[in-house]
Parts: sequence; structure tokens; C-alpha cells
Amino acid sequence: METDIYAIAFAEVYEIFKIMDEKDLQKIPKQFKEFIEKNKSNKYIPKIDRTIPLYKQELKKETFAICSLIYRNYLISSEKRKELTEKDKEELALLEKELREKYNPEDIFQNTEADNNIHKAKEILSKKENIIIKILKKIFKNNTH
Repeated sequence: METDIYAIAFAEVYEIFKIMDEKDLQKIPKQFKEFIEKNKSNKYIPKIDRTIPLYKQELKKETFAICSLIYRNYLISSEKRKELTEKDKEELALLEKELREKYNPEDIFQNTEADNNIHKAKEILSKKENIIIKILKKIFKNNTH
């Protein structure tokens, strides 16, 4: 795998695996750990300071996302996972409600100011076209005699 953002994130996660408690590390499936190891960047050297909490370190956002996935899927109890899932659903419903209020789907096809301006512009063009047609008819009418 070429050195891309995920290969770098995998390298950081792999480095985190090295400092994890063995009990927690065993909760992570072997196949997942092997995937991380196989796809990590071998060129990038992560700098993880063991004296600073991970969330305070300058790691890639993708690293934090992968660590979040690991935490949710492998390290917490099923009760805690269910609790987090419910919280996610509530936050998603709140976000959806806010978006619906801001971008009301029922109003999408209603006339807006922009629609009114387009309609006015079309009327003006139509009138100008009619004038041009009248002028052309007069010119050609006069030329036919």
C-alpha cells in the first residue's frame, strides 16, 4: 500500500497497539491487527508520547476514527456499546430535526426570490423577442412591396 493518509493512520494505530495493555489488545481480533500491520506505512515513523494522553497528541483524524472504532467494537461492554448507540441515535435525530428546520424539504419546490427573478427575466426577454419579431415583420413586409 502506498503512503497515503490511511497508511499513516494505520502506522499510528500500530504504534498505539504496542503501548496498549495486553488484556485490551487481546480483545481486538487478530485479523484486524494483521490488517493494520499489513497496510501501515513503513516510511512514516509515528511519534507517540507515552506520557501524554492520546487525545491530546497530534495524531491524524483518521487515527482517532480508527481508535474510536476499535474502542466501540472491541474494548467496551455490550451495555456501554448499546448506551453509545442510543446516544448516537438521539444526536442524529436532533441533527436531522435542525437540518429539516433550516432546509425545509417542503419548501424546496416553492417559489423563491430567485425563481421570481428568473420569471421576470423571462418575461422581459419574451417582450423584447416580440418587439424584434414585430420589427422584422415590418421590414420584410415593406420589402415585399
